[in-house]
Amino acid sequence: MNNIFYNFLNFVNLKIFNHKLIKHIFFIFKRYLSKLFYDNQSNKIINVEAVNNVIQILQAKAEYEGQTIPLSVRVAWYSGENGDGNPIAMYYDMTDDKGRFVRISKEEQNWQLVSQTPAPLFVRYNQTAQVEPDRNYEQEIFDKFLQLTNVKDEQSKILLKVFR
Repeated sequence: MNNIFYNFLNFVNLKIFNHKLIKHIFFIFKRYLSKLFYDNQSNKIINVEAVNNVIQILQAKAEYEGQTIPLSVRVAWYSGENGDGNPIAMYYDMTDDKGRFVRISKEEQNWQLVSQTPAPLFVRYNQTAQVEPDRNYEQEIFDKFLQLTNVKDEQSKILLKVFR
C-alpha cells in the first residue's frame, strides 16, 4: 500500500500486479483486505468486525493524516513539476487490463501509450476498456466525420477543424 488520502471520500493508492490502482477504502478495499487475510492465513476467514475496525482506522488516517489529492475520472490534466498551473499533458485512462494511459502532450504535439501517470485517476466500477488508438488512418477521416454531422456550410466546417 503506497498511501491513503482524502478527496471528500477516503481512498487508498495500491499497487497490484504491477498496476497502480486507486480504490475507495470502504467499498472495494474491504473485499481486498478479506482476500489478503484469506490468502496469507492458510485460508482462514477474517472476522467482519475486524475488517470494519481496520476500515475505520484507515478512513480516519486518510481523513485526518492523509493528503488531500484531487482525483479525476478517465481524463486528467498534468501541469508538470514547475507548478505554474499550465497543463503540459493530458492523460486518458484506457481502463484496459494492461493499465495503460494515453498521454497527449501539448509541447510535443503528439500522443503515446504509457503505463503510468503522475496525475491520479480513479477508475469507476462501470468504466469499460477503450479501443486502442491507431496512428494509421485516412487523411480525410475528419471530413468523413463532418459529413455525418448537421454542419452543412463549408465555413463552419473549417472553423470546427481548427477549433481548439
